[in-house]
This record gives sequence, C-alpha cells and structure tokens, in this order.
Amino acid sequence: MSPDEPALPDPLAEQDRIISEVARLVAADLDEPWDRAVLEFRSLSMFAEPGITVYRGGDQHLDFPPDGTNSLLFELRRLMYVPGAGTWFSAEVDVTPDQRTTTRFAYDTEPVWEMAPDDEAYVDDLAMFPRDEKNLPDWLRKKVAAVGAGRERELGEQDWSGLRFQASFTPDGRPSASLDFRPPVAAGRWAEDIAGRLAAQGIPARAGESVDDESGVTYPDVRVPLGTGYCSVACWARLVFWSVDVAASQGDLHTVRPTVTAVREAVSAVTGWTFVDAEVTTHYERAMLGLPRQPRPDRRR
Repeated sequence: MSPDEPALPDPLAEQDRIISEVARLVAADLDEPWDRAVLEFRSLSMFAEPGITVYRGGDQHLDFPPDGTNSLLFELRRLMYVPGAGTWFSAEVDVTPDQRTTTRFAYDTEPVWEMAPDDEAYVDDLAMFPRDEKNLPDWLRKKVAAVGAGRERELGEQDWSGLRFQASFTPDGRPSASLDFRPPVAAGRWAEDIAGRLAAQGIPARAGESVDDESGVTYPDVRVPLGTGYCSVACWARLVFWSVDVAASQGDLHTVRPTVTAVREAVSAVTGWTFVDAEVTTHYERAMLGLPRQPRPDRRR
C-alpha cells in the first residue's frame, strides 16, 4: 500500500464490531428479565425479513427487532461476501443478557420466507454478490434459469440497436465521483485475473495498461473485443470504470449480451467490488445487462 492510499478496515474486526453492536441493541431493547433472544434475518440485496424470538423462563414470544439492527445486518452480509462463493441468505444471532453471542449463517439453503420475494429478487442479489457456477445451489440455479428465459423472450422482441454505456464498480456499490487514477496495489493482478476468467469462457480479453493524458498516471486495464466495437475495464483508485461502445453494425445481440454479462460477473468476482446498478438507467441497457427494468425500492428499515 502506498503512503497516499487510504487504509481499509479489517473485515473480520468489522464483522465482530457489527455483531457486538447488534447484541448491544437487543439487550438495551429488552427491559423485562429474559434468558436469551434469537434474532433471525433473511435477506436479499434490497429485501429483508427480520424477526426476534425472546425466551423468558419456559415462555417465548415473537417480536420486531430493535431499530438499527436491519442496517447493521445488511452491512454484515456485504462484508461476509466471498468473491465467487457468495454470501449468506439467512442469519441467526443468539444473544444472552450479558451480550454473549452465537451466530449461524446459511449460505446455500433457500430461505423460508413468510412473504417470499419473486425470483427476480434472487437474480438481482446474484448481480450484487456473484457466485461461480459451481457455487450455485440447485434451487438458486432454477430460479436464475426461469428469470433468464423470461428476459430472453423480452429481448427477442426488441430490435438490436447496439450498446453504449459507462458504469462502474465500487467497494460499497455506491456511485463515486473520484477521478483518482492511481490504481490500488492489487489492480495489476485484478486485470490479469479478469482477463483469465474471460479467456476460460472463450472470450478473448487482453490485460494491459493505459495512461491518463492529463495526470500522466498509468493504470491497469482490460480490453475485450465486442465484434468491431469497444469494451474496456479500467482499474482506478476507488472505482473500476467500465466503458462499452458497440454500434448496431459492429456486433450482434447474441454475442454482445453474454459477453457484457460475463465481464460484469468477472469484475465483481475478482475485485469483490459491487456493480453500481443505478448508473444504468434505460430499460434497453438494463435488459442487455440482465438487470431488472428499474431498481427495486429499498426495503431496509
């Protein structure tokens, strides 16, 4: 790490801090004597179903978790994402009155919802937390296939008119205005790994370097041919910048769409950073990238 590069927090220490804070909020919210409380949290990218069971003597009752726990558990889920392997769908935090905790996380078991989201929500979640094919449980693979078939039918009804957009990946999935072109220490390896993942899928990609004209800074990038069009991924300080420019005459739908999908998944899997969904605004672009028609409402409390 260079002296000017900001230090990132230790993920494991941050996970412990979040779990401790959840325990503190639970203990502070329960004023009558209690033996233990089990906070349950089922989650997808923008969807959550929380609950808490409080045990007193031989009795138990269900309640709503304290304010603040949802946002903490959303953040914990993001921090526990492993590139290519995914993150958990369900969590339990078992809390005692002295704030000791036991946690359980389900990475591959389908959540049991009281009000189940539609299959599109799982595809949205997979876009935020990509998994390699080998790490898709059968139930999730079936949901993805069903949504994909529907989107293919929708795309088949549209006229191919090329594809042009600029988007990014950031550590937290939020848009960044940073134009700091100095690459992170790992960026060179990222470019090589992204190109390697694409090559393994039969997509010719080349890892190299580019120079910013104004600052003179050299940064790693990946170039991916899209017919005779243009696709590049640039690794900058606080964002990965993705640019695609393919005219209708330079490529075709059935080549471009799977290629850009593969690029999006490879960048997320290698860097661990999240695609900034909000930067792709038109229905046509979103359909080409396998994204829902428009971002879903944030259901966090």
